[in-house]
Amino acid sequence: MWCDVITMRRTWAASVVLAGVLVAGGCGGSDGGPPGPVNTTPPESTNGIQWSKGRLWIAGAITQGYGPEDGLGPNDDLVLVEGGAFVVTEPSRGTVSRFDPKRGRTELAEIGPQANGIARCADGRVFANLEWPAGAVFEIDPSGATPPRQVTGEAPGLNSMACVGEFLYAPTFFKGGVIRVHRETGEITTIVETGLNLPSAVHAMPDGTIVALQVVLPVRLMKVDVESAELTELARIEGMIADNFAVGPDGTFYVTDFFDAGVVVISPDGTQRRIEL
Repeated sequence: MWCDVITMRRTWAASVVLAGVLVAGGCGGSDGGPPGPVNTTPPESTNGIQWSKGRLWIAGAITQGYGPEDGLGPNDDLVLVEGGAFVVTEPSRGTVSRFDPKRGRTELAEIGPQANGIARCADGRVFANLEWPAGAVFEIDPSGATPPRQVTGEAPGLNSMACVGEFLYAPTFFKGGVIRVHRETGEITTIVETGLNLPSAVHAMPDGTIVALQVVLPVRLMKVDVESAELTELARIEGMIADNFAVGPDGTFYVTDFFDAGVVVISPDGTQRRIEL
């Protein structure tokens, strides 16, 4: 689902996530200062999600915050970049844009309709993909100084992806699998050909373990063995259709709800709780 960008502050006590609040205008300055004024307007749904410095940044359909009045188009996925900015995919525009709270939106690239997943690598490089019908992966310069570089144009049905080392790992939404794309050569390796019911996101745990999200019937987080292609269920969530997830540094999962404004938090011990936004 396409959406605008909100942020949610989280607090810790004895390694347990407590109540989150929506923060309009960001979660404080890049120097870690106090958050801005609280926006209590709930989003209509929640989508892409990123963990950064003890806070969750969430893409969700909202009525206040960073949205059309700030120049952003409906957006699907996001990554955080230097300077307190974020980069989003805007499917209806077919663009990838950078948004700085102080300077507003800057269009970085036009890659085509259904611009969807985005990933930021450890070295700061950013990659975005097209979902359908002509799937492709592009490298995006987050500064906008250089044009996008097409990595591959032979991978339709992509969605939210992860960068691990020299590779991008992405779900093949309609096939029910997981692929690996070499970020330099564009070489595609099929890790899992099928077996997942509409996988919408692939991310990595702190130790590099690849995890895929199956969005329905039921929602499942699946460990993906990149050598054997074996799938192992790590957690399942009943009563929702998921969209995306993030992983905290302690291995906690944060799963967004496609049709409702909420995040399901799954602790390393398997305990689940839901944060309503």
